[in-house]
Amino acid sequence: MMALLGVVFVFGVSPVVNLAAWQELAGGLSLSPMATTVIVLAASYCAIPTLLLVLGLFRLDLAGTEAAALCAPYGKVVRHILLPQLRLPLLAAGALVFAMSFTHGEVTTLTGYPVYAEEFLARIVLSDDPLDSAAAALPQVSVALFLVPLLHALGKNVLSASWRPGLFDRITTLIPYSSCCITFLALSTVFLLPAAMVARAGFEGVFDKHGVALASTVPLAMSSAMLATIMARAIADMACQLGNDARALVLTVLLVQVLLPGSLMALGTIELSQVSGLTWLRHGDTLMVLSHAFRVAPLLVIVLVGIHKVPDKGEQAFLAMMSVTRWYRFLHLQLPRQWPEWVLAFGLGFILTLSELPTTVLTVAPGTETVILRLYNLMHYGAWDGVKGLACVQGGLIVLIGGACFGGWWWGRPRGRA
Repeated sequence: MMALLGVVFVFGVSPVVNLAAWQELAGGLSLSPMATTVIVLAASYCAIPTLLLVLGLFRLDLAGTEAAALCAPYGKVVRHILLPQLRLPLLAAGALVFAMSFTHGEVTTLTGYPVYAEEFLARIVLSDDPLDSAAAALPQVSVALFLVPLLHALGKNVLSASWRPGLFDRITTLIPYSSCCITFLALSTVFLLPAAMVARAGFEGVFDKHGVALASTVPLAMSSAMLATIMARAIADMACQLGNDARALVLTVLLVQVLLPGSLMALGTIELSQVSGLTWLRHGDTLMVLSHAFRVAPLLVIVLVGIHKVPDKGEQAFLAMMSVTRWYRFLHLQLPRQWPEWVLAFGLGFILTLSELPTTVLTVAPGTETVILRLYNLMHYGAWDGVKGLACVQGGLIVLIGGACFGGWWWGRPRGRA
């Protein structure tokens, strides 16, 4: 549980916050812009290989691996038995980290290391008609499309068939206790980097200076997370009714959407708001909430498909025969069983929305400011006095809301599934 919680928190902390932590902890140490960017993005995205590796362990031939462990050294078992079975998750993890780093342009702006994603975002912001800049996203879209075969294999062989929490107990028999401790300490260290600033952060005036941004961030993040959860729940229920091949295709499309730059998603929602009859989307913060929901929903679908419990076919047939309405079925039968999944999805959506910067920059309404947007502006203009305290406050929100939702799911999840 603690390892999974560490994965969620590491991925939920914004790379901008990680950059603030590294620059604070490095002190007078001078690093090149490239080295700083690599360290920050590696710390931010290390949760992806960890999660895919855990899911890959679910696919192991446990009987054969246990038999080999009895008569061969552990190193030989790892080289000849474990690694060949984990080849796909490891390759996919490397590809995902590469693609997400290729489309990331926020940290590089602050470190001074020029990348194409930064140029693309600048074109959108400075263009009179942002839609004209959409063609500049061709390199980023090409990278995502190039990875489609690998993503399809990942969705078919890992994501759609490997989320079986009942196997945790069996997997721990194959992993030495020392390796588990090292993994947990590594994850904890990465996540605690932002928290390490607490000792040196000046909290005086944080709520006075940034109280408006904090007050607007929480309800906006909750609204976006709830909308994303509803959308993801509907798509996940549909995907779970499909066969393995069709479900893998749905997961592949979702993974491609995750790899596309958030600014491209924001452009899509801006263009949607121009359609006759949908101009109401431009009122207030509606457009930003919708953009955030579209941005994080694919990740929530992937998680919900993985932890979905297959319904009893006999019960479904009986309810259909008795003409029980869908609303009654959802309110009195499905929701009491699925509430842990709803809670987990909401928590993930909340912490991911807190760290979503590109869509915020392009869709934020005049007069609205969020914590991540203020952090980015403070760091961009060199006002470091307010960065440390505000970054720690955002980390506290992630721990508080994310930890509560994750704990609720862990406490209420179905047990005993293999």
